[in-house]
Amino acid sequence: MMGKGKRSKDQVVRAEVESEDEAVEGILHVGLHKGYKDMTNSKFIAVDKILQKQLEEVVGEPEAFDNDSCANFRGNPEATLKKALSKHMTWEAIEREFMQSRFWKRDCDPKTKHSDFEAHDANPTILRITNFWRSRQDILDKQLEESVKFVPKAKSWFDSFVDDPDISDYLELDMEKVWSEIADVNGVVEGPNGQPIGQERDRFGMIEKSFLDIGIVRLPDIEKPHVKVFRVKLTVWSQVSKKLILRSGVRGELRSCKYGPRDEHMEAIKEAVNRVKTGGSWRFQAKGNTMAVRIRKV
Repeated sequence: MMGKGKRSKDQVVRAEVESEDEAVEGILHVGLHKGYKDMTNSKFIAVDKILQKQLEEVVGEPEAFDNDSCANFRGNPEATLKKALSKHMTWEAIEREFMQSRFWKRDCDPKTKHSDFEAHDANPTILRITNFWRSRQDILDKQLEESVKFVPKAKSWFDSFVDDPDISDYLELDMEKVWSEIADVNGVVEGPNGQPIGQERDRFGMIEKSFLDIGIVRLPDIEKPHVKVFRVKLTVWSQVSKKLILRSGVRGELRSCKYGPRDEHMEAIKEAVNRVKTGGSWRFQAKGNTMAVRIRKV
């Protein structure tokens, strides 16, 4: 617990507690890697059907997603399933679902990456002198004007932060809403009459809004099928003093991991691929307490 007074810069940037009850604006989506789209290879299709079916244990059946994406998926298995999120989904909760699965295992250690973008971060002493002869309205107008200028810099920062094409090419979050939040200083500072505009801040003058993008990308490789799971969390924050000295920015967190079938399931997947080669039909059948996948002739 922090003491009285203002937070330090490090405290502002890293003051975040993961909670599954936290309200966010976000999206969960499951899709096929672009390298496998528009392919008619029946072996890839067979493996992808297996990945789709086993992911249902983790994320739910297609009907659990938004109606439009579910309808698209029924007509085209290459379509992306999407679900809007109104509550926070921690990385620990995502990992727990995969690790408790009887089909999936980690193919690598999880990766974590943090980065921060500083928008309003001017020298308080200079600002006090600059703002001394200005009216509150003038100060407010100036900050609104400056805020819009930060958006191109924020976009450049984000492109450097999420530089893995296996993630950046599959983001579904409406990033324009994030950039609008950065530019909307009007919602985080005091108005001309000294009353706060927008949402209430905490006792440190802080206000935050979190955006979440959770993606699962299927890669139905015949030799090594797997999925790549990523979670991008962006927290737009601002802190304003009674003198209308504003600091703001974005905290970014990126986590990712690959999951593949457990060893006991790989033989069944290979058998399914071989059956496709010979023109046979197949389906998966759970058997026994281990949920080992077996091929059963239809």
